[in-house]
Amino acid sequence: MPEQVPLEVQPLIAEGYRDLPDSPGPFLWVYPFQEYSTLHNIQKTFSEECFANDLLQGGTPINTVISTDIFRTLAQKDPRWFRKTIPIVPATVLETPENLACLRNLVEDGVDLIVYGSVNHLAQEARKFLGLTEGTPLVGDLTAFTPCGDICVEGDYATSINLLPQMDDGGLSELATDAQVLATAGLDDEQRVLASIVQRGLGRVGFVRSLSPWLEKDPVAQNPTLHQRREMRSRGSERYPSHRLMRLVLRQFGWDITYRTVTNDAWLPCMTLSRHDNALFLSAFVPDTSTTLYLDTPWGSPIPLEQDVSFENSHGHYALPRAPHLECRVFVKQSHGRVYYRTTVHANLNIIMPFDLAGLEDAEVRFFPPLKCNQIKLRHLNDRTDPNYHSARWKGDFLEPVWEDTPQGPSIVLHHITGTLNIAPIVEND
Repeated sequence: MPEQVPLEVQPLIAEGYRDLPDSPGPFLWVYPFQEYSTLHNIQKTFSEECFANDLLQGGTPINTVISTDIFRTLAQKDPRWFRKTIPIVPATVLETPENLACLRNLVEDGVDLIVYGSVNHLAQEARKFLGLTEGTPLVGDLTAFTPCGDICVEGDYATSINLLPQMDDGGLSELATDAQVLATAGLDDEQRVLASIVQRGLGRVGFVRSLSPWLEKDPVAQNPTLHQRREMRSRGSERYPSHRLMRLVLRQFGWDITYRTVTNDAWLPCMTLSRHDNALFLSAFVPDTSTTLYLDTPWGSPIPLEQDVSFENSHGHYALPRAPHLECRVFVKQSHGRVYYRTTVHANLNIIMPFDLAGLEDAEVRFFPPLKCNQIKLRHLNDRTDPNYHSARWKGDFLEPVWEDTPQGPSIVLHHITGTLNIAPIVEND
């Protein structure tokens, strides 16, 4: 093996260990290992697993996973732990009364939840929890009446759904009782729910109907042994990309993850969001680097280390390279403009990674400092042409940081900032 190979790989491995997650990501996949192993309804398992495959390949950053056994243990011992994340669970989880009781308690206590799957074969109590009921199943060639949420420059996304009950856990039968409907599909005048959200106590429950990826029409009739080539990926030009409705529901919880692609068949990034030392890390594999990511979070759009971010309609725009690994401690809310993050230097060795945040326009700025940081110095400069900009950067005119303890960790918040903000995290040695 050429010496160049390990020399290229070793720094990336070291970086991965250095940024090892120490807290759950924003989205927690509660996976029913035990339930799937004993479930006799293979149609439900197949539908949910194919849908999850599309979620992961379709730009939804689900990368923190726990089993239902661990989930129940955590929910009983430390329910506040789930305030850090949004659990995402297949409908199979709701078939177990113990799981349903834990989920209901968490949601009523203020935790948001998303369920994917179908209401077919679910108990009445579980359907009531989702705010849904079961109507006459629709099968065959259906039409989606709600845009999937992503942006395509050349062409539109298909609206056709070829629903096969043996592949999609029965027909499309979901009807809303007290849930707010976010997306629908149907046949003629009959419509059914594809996505919904309902308030339960202090929290909310989202629902997304699982539909399997692109499939040949009636494969059993064409080939009873199913030996035909199967492509386990939705093609937006041929079939409605229903898995993207998961991100439509996430918008209701403050997470707007939208992709702008050139064609409707473009591969979307496989993205992860993890947390380490009070920072959010965005990592991805981007098959098509012409894809633009529009990202907004409950705290604003992240400004990665040494990156420029343009804003339009209060959303940050990101042109991602092939394999980004971006540290995000700064989040900004502003309507337009361009914000950039530049690391600076300082003679005081107790100051760790001071930086300038420039291009702010009446912005709300939130900074999540390293956990070892015990002091923050802030200086606001309205104009970089200030003659004292460089010589007086850390002298006088400091702003008083306002600390806020969030479920994700401690942060400082500043409002209505225009111009350049200088931030210096400080670690005072004992």
